[in-house]
Amino acid sequence: MKTSKKKTGNTRIIDIKQISISTKKIFKIIDKKIPENLFDRPLLYEDIGIWNKVPDTGDDVKELLNLAMKEYSNHIERNPLYDVIVSEFIKKYGVHGKCDDVHSFLIEIQNKLISNSTDYKDIQREKSDISPLLKPSILLYYQIAFDEDIINSKKIVINQLNKGIVNIVSRFIPLFDEQKEESNNMLIKELKNWLSNASDQGEFVQVNFSADWNNVQASRSITKRRIVWPSDLSDEIESNNENSLRINQVRLVHDCETNKLLYQDQYGQTIIPIYTGTIPMQLLSLQFQLFNMVVDPWLIKNNHDNRFIEFPKNVKTIRQNNRIEKSNIVYKRAEWIIPKESIPKLKNLSKTEIFKALFEWKTKNELPEEFFITTRCKNDHINILMKKKPFYFSFKNSYTHQHLEVAIKDNDFEGLILSEVFPSIDDGLGTSEGKVHTAEFLTLTKLY
Repeated sequence: MKTSKKKTGNTRIIDIKQISISTKKIFKIIDKKIPENLFDRPLLYEDIGIWNKVPDTGDDVKELLNLAMKEYSNHIERNPLYDVIVSEFIKKYGVHGKCDDVHSFLIEIQNKLISNSTDYKDIQREKSDISPLLKPSILLYYQIAFDEDIINSKKIVINQLNKGIVNIVSRFIPLFDEQKEESNNMLIKELKNWLSNASDQGEFVQVNFSADWNNVQASRSITKRRIVWPSDLSDEIESNNENSLRINQVRLVHDCETNKLLYQDQYGQTIIPIYTGTIPMQLLSLQFQLFNMVVDPWLIKNNHDNRFIEFPKNVKTIRQNNRIEKSNIVYKRAEWIIPKESIPKLKNLSKTEIFKALFEWKTKNELPEEFFITTRCKNDHINILMKKKPFYFSFKNSYTHQHLEVAIKDNDFEGLILSEVFPSIDDGLGTSEGKVHTAEFLTLTKLY
């Protein structure tokens, strides 16, 4: 469903409600149960280009980014599942072997892993033993803050790390599509240039999954050719397109000299499939992850990321963790670990009573005036799909109190992680027009 950019907020709300109603009708027609969490989160996301001139981040920020990347390069590991793929391939097809049915081979490995018939933990190889086609790359989300003690001195605050090539960045391609032709798109040109320096061992070919029904997975003109997955309905439409490769035209071969696996097209040319969809790879089906892992098997061991850290056990009182900062780089904001036992009971209280209870809680525990809240439920660190995004909270804002009430109702709720608001809105970057923005920046970097 498309909505005009000129529509008002109220008409957009009506459109979204209509989509919700239509979605429920579809589940009823196909006689399927509606997923319980389907309407707990937004059904739609919208990217809007605001073309105010944000000042150049400056060479000092670039230097800080280089320092951060050097730090993260020490925490890069190859996923052990890559070794499983190589080992299983050699068992079945031999050294220097060739697989003509890549999809079935990956499904076979997926089924073995799910049934635990393959114990990949016992496979040990030195990093130099296998050299994947691509070097590690990181997509870094960060903000810029100013040092309170030193005039014009900047800090960078790390929000999040993602691995991958160009996938999440491609989400913003339509915003740069002002001339309605992707060939003139500035971001596409920049991504093509970035890829041209990423590897010289083969032709980059894009692959997306579920691209036939989900526009955040749409193919972009970043590479000349693309691989069409079997489940993609556009397979039939594009089967005769010379720029479309069907999966049965892709081969997987073993290079015995480097002990690496290579993808080849039907002519024997080495190709490097790159995922260009928006949905993070770790949220996709295992078969997609395995397909991608052949060329990009790297893991970032980021101990500062709460998404993959289990909520502390046997913690009955509030615990504060100080900010982790080094050389003007904030790797992790200050945070407060809040077990559910220490949260005031808000059920059946009036708004006034909630205000009073929360302020007493704040005063007693010396909590900050505002912060971002991440709710934690059982197994969140294992199943990232179940994890909800952080939300803003202020003790002075009753609307955010309602968010908190909803958040702590979950039966599997274990506690909260409160993160300091840094940089605050007062620390935003100014523009040439005198406006202030709170901005998040993205940097795509190769780690060589």
